[in-house]
Amino acid sequence: MFHARKASTVNGIPDARFAKASVNNVNGLILFPDQYKHPDDIALPETINIDTAQYTSCYSASQWKKMENAGAVFLPEAGVRGGLEWLPGSGHYWCSTACNSSCAYDLGFGNGLLGIHPQNRSFRLYGNSVRLVQDADKK
Repeated sequence: MFHARKASTVNGIPDARFAKASVNNVNGLILFPDQYKHPDDIALPETINIDTAQYTSCYSASQWKKMENAGAVFLPEAGVRGGLEWLPGSGHYWCSTACNSSCAYDLGFGNGLLGIHPQNRSFRLYGNSVRLVQDADKK
């Protein structure tokens, strides 16, 4: 599960899994890999593993590139389609598991919230985002 995964220590936080941040003026969620060494010349994220955090850490595109090269993944706030209109201001990404024929589990986050648990599901017609990430062991 998302909150139970074992990971590296980042900014003194053991098992650092995620942090909310702004990258190149876009709010989103940084995911840390199991083995992560944060670049020495870049400020550490302030709010790690805090579901209710705000987007307090800010990184430029060049700073993010170094973090990405170290293995971090960024999920930008991509909004969600609610029926026929696009609703910005949050991120909604599909998980790999369907809960029935009309909905699937999702990761939802925004300013002050993060949801990924068995109750967090969306109808497939909402058009949540997908972020393909390659397992480092399979490169």
